[in-house]
Amino acid sequence: MRAILSLVFVSLLWGSSFLFIKVAAGGIDPLGIAAGRLVVAACCLLLPAVVRSVAWPRTRAAWGKIVMLSLGGQIFPFLMLGLAGHLTTSVDMALMMGAAPLVTFLIARVVPPGEPWTLRAAAGLGLGFVGVVIALSPPVDVLPGGTDGHLIGRLCALLAAVGYAVGAIVSRNLSREVGATMIVTASMSLSAAVAAASWLALWGASAAAVLETVSTASIVALVVLGVVNTAFAYVVYVRLIHTAGAVFASLNNYLVPVFGLVVGAVALSEPVGPAALAGLALILGGVLLVRVGSGRAR
Repeated sequence: MRAILSLVFVSLLWGSSFLFIKVAAGGIDPLGIAAGRLVVAACCLLLPAVVRSVAWPRTRAAWGKIVMLSLGGQIFPFLMLGLAGHLTTSVDMALMMGAAPLVTFLIARVVPPGEPWTLRAAAGLGLGFVGVVIALSPPVDVLPGGTDGHLIGRLCALLAAVGYAVGAIVSRNLSREVGATMIVTASMSLSAAVAAASWLALWGASAAAVLETVSTASIVALVVLGVVNTAFAYVVYVRLIHTAGAVFASLNNYLVPVFGLVVGAVALSEPVGPAALAGLALILGGVLLVRVGSGRAR
């Protein structure tokens, strides 16, 4: 029961993150959202690491994978979600996250050592792809960004899901070398430094003036996003992996898009059309088939 509650809790944390991204997007640029989120999360993770004097990775191979995880699995998807927050709804961002386990499955079959295909898993991948296509269909209600902007926002969120899948593959074996907690701490710290430097380089001398124009609501949303939905959620997730196993913890992929859809619809009164519901059902059905077909359903 404790493991189930932890799974639901971490899924709720990640599912509600799209709400705070949307609120932060009201006053912060996409790169600023990514950088601010990473800096806040890194500070939360670094403090206990410094206090406990933990051992940092020492090999070049480990740091090479951490760099890949940082760039592909954190900075890139966080930036894409920042862009999506300016163009589409939090519901759509959550919906696109349902594709992450499908992309992970596909990459895992291509990247060495590779994992075997089954007919059922291939069918699940196809079903999930159909769900993504339906979910990307033009919205009935045109939002401020317009239909084109709305579609681009969904595509950005889908690219974020691809980034998360890449991060999952990169960290697949790295956790055995340096530990899951250190992976998160080291990669988040590196990501925060790169993203913050990039944001400062983008705005240059006007950076201070830009910060002064940020609304209180956006700042609060960004802090909550960094502390609760990123740093704290990762800690809970790592502990869940340790106590219940990686296979059980990965079931959050079923729950995150559902929680995100419900939270966005309730908190922000965002529309949820039939295409979104049909797409989500097909995506989750595809994920279920993939897991059963790969012999990993529990």
